[in-house]
Amino acid sequence: MKILIAFYSRDGDNANTVAENLKNGFSELGHSAELFKIIPSLKATAADYAKMKSIGFENAPPGLDEFDLIILGTPVHSFSPHPVVDSFTRTLTGVENKKFAIFCTSVALAGTTVQSLSGILVTMGADVIGSLSVKSLFELNEEKLKPVKKFPALLIEKMS
Repeated sequence: MKILIAFYSRDGDNANTVAENLKNGFSELGHSAELFKIIPSLKATAADYAKMKSIGFENAPPGLDEFDLIILGTPVHSFSPHPVVDSFTRTLTGVENKKFAIFCTSVALAGTTVQSLSGILVTMGADVIGSLSVKSLFELNEEKLKPVKKFPALLIEKMS
């Protein structure tokens, strides 16, 4: 199975750590996982991104046709997906009938982050098969990474 893990990571947040751990987890299960870091073309604060009508990106996403599963990762901003990930998700093409999963990272409550991204994807015709919220005020330790390390196996099981 081929998996794409597309995520946005601000400097110093945990989304990058989660994405790397997911990739390693899929590899350990014998599946190919590719990381795609979402990079906006303009550097701004989350509040400024939220005010923009559209956000351009330095890198275009790979074609989704070649992937069996796409995982979107976002830090939580104001109890919602980060505006960069929200905008990126809305620009995706070839989403219809594709399997998706979502992860979010936060220091406190995730709010409606997963529901918001799921709603966008389902409206576009995607099948959202799983989600994971990872909360940590500080860097992720082995205990907090346990659910992350179990997530690939749960998703593979749902794909079967």
